[in-house]
Order: sequence, then structure tokens, then C-alpha cells
Amino acid sequence: MQKNPANSSDYYPIAIYFCDLEISYLFAELIESQGYKAEIVDSVEDATKETHIITEPAIFDRLPNWSKAQCLVVGDVNTTKNGQATYLLRPLSEEKIETALYTFLPPK
Repeated sequence: MQKNPANSSDYYPIAIYFCDLEISYLFAELIESQGYKAEIVDSVEDATKETHIITEPAIFDRLPNWSKAQCLVVGDVNTTKNGQATYLLRPLSEEKIETALYTFLPPK
């Protein structure tokens, strides 16, 4: 994984939580390539209002309402959308991924 910029400690890590660990690793590498710290988690119980979360629809539905506005949900085209979250829907393309990350990631 890539080195983080000098000020990366100023930001909370982006929590990544997928049932499939391989998908979690892919998104962690993608986030770190953008200069943010990624943390693969198996629970979001410790999430705070500063926590940004990348997850899938089944997990998103179990999150507390206060955390949903800071989520990137990766799902299929038929995924039911909650207006609070950012969505990245399959089939994925480079343009879709870049747009979703631009909308989702906190400003530097």
C-alpha cells in the first residue's frame, strides 16, 4: 500500500466493511491511493460522527441513521437508495468510481 501524505494523521481512517475480505482489501488500496488512511473493520460499533464508511447494502441497512450520511455504498444497479449515502453501483467504471470517491471522501 502507498505512503500517506504528511498530514494524513489529521484525518480519521476510512472504515471499510464488506462480507468479502478481498473486496475490503481492494477498496483499502483504492482509498490509500487517494492519500487517505483505510482501516478494514469487522464492525462499525465504534464509529463516530467523523467516521466515513465504505460498505455494501446489507451492512448499510444495519447502521445507525446518524452514520448513513457518511457512507459509500457499493451495490448492484437495483440497490434501494437511501438519500443520505453516496452510491457506487455496478457495473463499475473508472468514471463512476472517481465520481463516487470525489463525492464521498472528506476534503483535504
